[in-house]
Amino acid sequence: AYILRNVVYTGKIKYINQIYQGIHQPIISEELFEMAQKTHKKRIRKFRIYKNFLFGGIVDCKKCGHKMTPCFVNKWAKGKLKRYYYYRCTSTHHKDWQACPVKQINADRLERYVLENLERISLDKNYVDNLVFKLNHSLASSNHELKNSSPTHRPGLELKETCSKLEPEIIFSVLKSLLEFLPQRKGAERNLLAKRFIEKIVYSKEDIEIMLFYGLNFQIPEIKNKTALQEQGISNFSGRNETNSFPPLKNKFVDD
Repeated sequence: AYILRNVVYTGKIKYINQIYQGIHQPIISEELFEMAQKTHKKRIRKFRIYKNFLFGGIVDCKKCGHKMTPCFVNKWAKGKLKRYYYYRCTSTHHKDWQACPVKQINADRLERYVLENLERISLDKNYVDNLVFKLNHSLASSNHELKNSSPTHRPGLELKETCSKLEPEIIFSVLKSLLEFLPQRKGAERNLLAKRFIEKIVYSKEDIEIMLFYGLNFQIPEIKNKTALQEQGISNFSGRNETNSFPPLKNKFVDD
């Protein structure tokens, strides 16, 4: 690109931002040089330097456990330069491209997929009821095991017992609030809002797990055990010990 803009080839020289006639013979004519400048300008395309990644800072790689950080790549296609945005596993940055099989995922695709599935689940009462039943059963089993294995640590178990009952209304309230307020935000505010509701997104090509926050700061109505909820403040709705992920996937989720 620098050669195309170098006036030396037209028999001139540039000195302190001024162009002077040189004593050397030109290699190309001024007409050809100007034509090259016009062609070069047509191929220049302005890009947004930064994309406001919706899930920046909360996407983890399931395979290696590293963060998946926002990045972009410029590619030429059919004579045009296009910018592609990704969430890339940081192990491929720190080591090499083959360090992790996940590598990266198209940012727009991941964001769209997560939001579409959260909206679908927010309307699926049967799925949420079934998920809550499984989570409550799993938590009750964990409490029972803790009681039997650590009888001397009763104070530490009391809080977990008070938080052991998760209600479908909590999940519906969190999802409804997220999906309602997110379209009202722009730029970096969307990312900040997402971080208030989503603790993390664990990604692999086979499935995706989403862990949601819940608590008083979301102004969720009709929450029982408010003190316990405020102290705990986090709940995993991933169903990671079950056959279904949250949201459930029918096919492998792969990148181009």
